Amino acid sequence: MALSAARARKELGCRPDSMHIIVSANMFKNARCVVVPNSGGEKGIEAAAVLGAFGGDPDNELEVLTTVTDSVRAEAEMFLQDGRCTCEVLNDVEELYVSSILRAGTHSAEVTIANAHTNIVKIKKDDKIILEFHETDKTDPVMTNAKELLTFDNILDFAESVDVDLVRPILTEQLLCNKAISAEGLSKSYGCRVGQTLFLSEEKDVRTLAKARAAAGSDARMNGCDLPVVINSGSGNQGLTVSLPVFTYAESMGAGEEKLLRALCISNLISIFEKKHLGQLSAYCGAVTAAAGVSAALCYLKNGTRKQMADAITN
Repeated sequence: MALSAARARKELGCRPDSMHIIVSANMFKNARCVVVPNSGGEKGIEAAAVLGAFGGDPDNELEVLTTVTDSVRAEAEMFLQDGRCTCEVLNDVEELYVSSILRAGTHSAEVTIANAHTNIVKIKKDDKIILEFHETDKTDPVMTNAKELLTFDNILDFAESVDVDLVRPILTEQLLCNKAISAEGLSKSYGCRVGQTLFLSEEKDVRTLAKARAAAGSDARMNGCDLPVVINSGSGNQGLTVSLPVFTYAESMGAGEEKLLRALCISNLISIFEKKHLGQLSAYCGAVTAAAGVSAALCYLKNGTRKQMADAITN
């Protein structure tokens, strides 16, 4: 939402007098009560869009709000208090959909993102269409073929045989980033403090620690922490879920780096395999499919059979 509004502001070329944000129902559900990063505690759709329009850098894509300053926050707060930003929910659009319409005097700019978080499908300045993609324009044969290759057996074949040097960079970054925001959530009081509460409980077993680490990362990112998260299936919470419990169990078992990286291949790809049947943004919580991927990875760490891994996913 911030990215869409920031790109519209760039097209408009000046400070808007008013803003109107159009979103899908699922986008509304996902964003309505979430603290916006670098906002000073503001929540929701309008806050994200206004901050993006007033101080965001669209070239930073999903880190668009890292350039927001105190003066931008103050200006945005006044704009929001004046009721100059409105929000509308549409039901007949893609599940992942946001359109920002900014107006200044007689001029307007509109930027629409659909299907993927940085996928700009329409840019309009006044009455002129500058960019517009239709569904057929976005077909990616490489991704289509990749999704067709995602089967349970193919994923396990890949995880067991891949040269770990090929997957080490992205999986190492996933662990570094996600462990860092988890530590932030464990050490500070974000939101309902689910992870911190588990961490400080009397239970000190590996199961509790795995839950605490994943929940703490979610506590932090859903309540305004601007540390980056390496995602899965377009979701930060899913990225935290597929990585932190697997790391925690591997650590407790003394599994080596290679075994850990292969287990992370399983958890990440099984989650993507399940998610491809649900769509990029669904009402069904993707943390559940991510957790099912983790169950297969934990079974792998314990040297389980493929049938046991499949049964763990089903359970």
